[in-house]
Amino acid sequence: MSRIELQSFDLFNRIERIHHQPTAAPDNLQAKYILLHKVLEQACYELTTGVTLSFANLFSRLDYICKEKKMTPSDRYAIQTMRRNCNAAMGDRFQADMQEYLYDLRALVRFVSLGFEEDIPASILPEIPHSNRPYQGTRLSHIPYVRASVTSWNDTQIFAATDSETDPFIIINYAKGGYDSDLLYLKDLLSENLPLNLLDVRVDEENHYIPNLIVIHPDYLIDISSLAACFREYGHHPLNYFMNKIKPRANTAPILMGNLASQFLDDYINEQPQEPVSYPAPSRNSLLLRPSTSVPAPFLPIFTHRHRHR
Repeated sequence: MSRIELQSFDLFNRIERIHHQPTAAPDNLQAKYILLHKVLEQACYELTTGVTLSFANLFSRLDYICKEKKMTPSDRYAIQTMRRNCNAAMGDRFQADMQEYLYDLRALVRFVSLGFEEDIPASILPEIPHSNRPYQGTRLSHIPYVRASVTSWNDTQIFAATDSETDPFIIINYAKGGYDSDLLYLKDLLSENLPLNLLDVRVDEENHYIPNLIVIHPDYLIDISSLAACFREYGHHPLNYFMNKIKPRANTAPILMGNLASQFLDDYINEQPQEPVSYPAPSRNSLLLRPSTSVPAPFLPIFTHRHRHR
């Protein structure tokens, strides 16, 4: 199907209407932020049409566009701050600030201009500040957790973008990181836009982030039990994982008790007022288990089927 492409002048016209109708004032800034956030979303989706990458959120989509359009750190900081202020306007922690709003208006107008490679209309220029908001680095000396996205790297440092309000662009000194300076192996694993979690981070006098632990691909969870099963008394190998997958499972008493506990929890979570959960005395036809399943005798009396009072 053919689609109508959104043009830069459409976005500029929407921004002007939102800004002027009604005239910006402290009591209507929250509503204006919500509308400007919609414009930002539309611009981002239009600029990533045809991109096969998947984006977890608006932050990652914005970060991708800023890198593709080679925007300056100042413009990237401005538009990400504008996005955070829009999010605050949709919650309970919004505080109206006219100067902050004008900086955010400039950030959005600049983003549309740079993203679509079109000049800012002359009618908007008098309405916005002449420069971006001033940038201030973090004043913290220790941060327990930072989520970042890799921009570039060298033998000792990683340059990354974050979703932090105070420090959206950071330098990670991984040569000094780790508990024994043992993070240098990460150089061979790094790639552009790679997500990282920095844990137990120290910030030095040069505002460099020095983490004790770096987690790459933090969104991929590892089953520790499956990993531990690869280590056997006769040695360890990844193929042990697949062996455990095809091996028949024993119905041990702990497994049966765990299944029973899950059944009880499911019953009570989904209980209806008109149909309370009740477990009568066990009968011949009330066992949850199939006749062929062998169960230790002490557990037989409690494996009963749920009965509801009518």
